[in-house]
Amino acid sequence: MRHLTACALVLGALATLPAAGPLQAQSVAPMDPACAPLVGTYLSRKANPGDGDPGATLMSLTAGGQAFMDDAAQGGIAGYQPFTTARGAWVCEGVSDGQIAMRAVMVDFTHGTAQEPAQKIVRVATSARLDPTTGVLEGTTEVFFYPIQADPLAHSTPFEGQAQYTFQGTKITAE
Repeated sequence: MRHLTACALVLGALATLPAAGPLQAQSVAPMDPACAPLVGTYLSRKANPGDGDPGATLMSLTAGGQAFMDDAAQGGIAGYQPFTTARGAWVCEGVSDGQIAMRAVMVDFTHGTAQEPAQKIVRVATSARLDPTTGVLEGTTEVFFYPIQADPLAHSTPFEGQAQYTFQGTKITAE
């Protein structure tokens, strides 16, 4: 009986609340139409992969500004711990000389190994230009390794290691 009384009180209280409007997604600033060709997933090849590095990445850029990157070396290669998918944000920097420029900042984590047990947090910074006539995306990626408790987005934070590579990629299509 107490249970029914408590339910009646809760239902009565809920009936007095104002009706809520429909849920809406967070608004996103509209994308410059000139930047729309950047949206998609790119299969890229590193120009000079290091020892054991398969030299391939997948980078996805969404219309909402999110960026994701997977690297064929994620399982770990000589001198580097295995690591997770990088996730973050990207922006279009406009069109110049017929090419569309972008930059992205993503973060991922390493996995400790027997040789290097301390896990790290990693900032992955990419800048690239898309040639819309050829569909080729060319750019540079810099990777900065920090202690796991550090803020990888604060540029004043000292990093423990760094890597850099250039790449060239093409958009994956369903055609």
